[in-house]
Amino acid sequence: MPSKYYLTLTTYGSDLIAQAHESAPINLKNLVIGDANGVPYDPLTAIDRTHLVNQKASVLIQHLEVIDDVVRIQATVGANIGGFNIHEIGLTDETGQLIYIGNYHGGYKSLFEDGAGGELTISIDIKGVAANQINLSINPNINTATQTWVQQKLDEMMDVINRKEDIKIGDLFITTTLFADSNEVHEHKGFGEWEKFGDGHALVSRALESNADAPAWLKTLENTGGEFNHQLTVAELPKFKMDIDVNTSDSAGSARPSLSTRTDAASNLQTKEIGGGQAHNIIQQSIIVDAWKRIA
Repeated sequence: MPSKYYLTLTTYGSDLIAQAHESAPINLKNLVIGDANGVPYDPLTAIDRTHLVNQKASVLIQHLEVIDDVVRIQATVGANIGGFNIHEIGLTDETGQLIYIGNYHGGYKSLFEDGAGGELTISIDIKGVAANQINLSINPNINTATQTWVQQKLDEMMDVINRKEDIKIGDLFITTTLFADSNEVHEHKGFGEWEKFGDGHALVSRALESNADAPAWLKTLENTGGEFNHQLTVAELPKFKMDIDVNTSDSAGSARPSLSTRTDAASNLQTKEIGGGQAHNIIQQSIIVDAWKRIA
């Protein structure tokens, strides 16, 4: 059954297609719409036209897709265009002349001033068949987002994601950014009250009660322990023995009493003093980050 509403090639468009077989392809640029001065007409009676009877708007074609033997073209008439009934449509090239001309069902393109308005996306499927079999498919419920609108919504979504309360009260925020106080952390995260957590302490997982090797302080959350520097006690020194020099002459060759002639040998015999008595560093190789605890 022939379509009631359809597009057909104009004479100008037919000439271009004939030339396109030997030269460059046709460049469709704009969708044009008009009200035909309120008098609908059959497109086949207007194939010699290069412009609509009464063009009201021209919009860029936004999408062109080839699906098997069908070329699907889509264009969106903005919310700011309207106030008339659409009776005629067409597709033009870069010169503004009609390559295709078609009729439309006369639907009213409203404006917001009318009490209702919005965008109208027209989708056209072009097949390489007889003129009155080239179907025009229109879905007035499709809204096409502009690039500006999409970018705005994307920015809003990313802001929501970035400010999502992903850290609950009592949890830690580990960061390599230096914040002066809770207010700066709040500004960065977008939520919460914070307190500085840790003062040069390494973060260590809580030891289980069944861990017999772990000291008691490791088994309670937020306990602290360990030392930056530690001076070994005698009890912590490894067991060792040292040879004692029992020669009867000193380094200058002077005679000195032998152990057998000294009555205080057992109580006063000592080795030379060694070591500086300084505490030693017990911190493992580390990299410094900051930690904040959410408190509200």
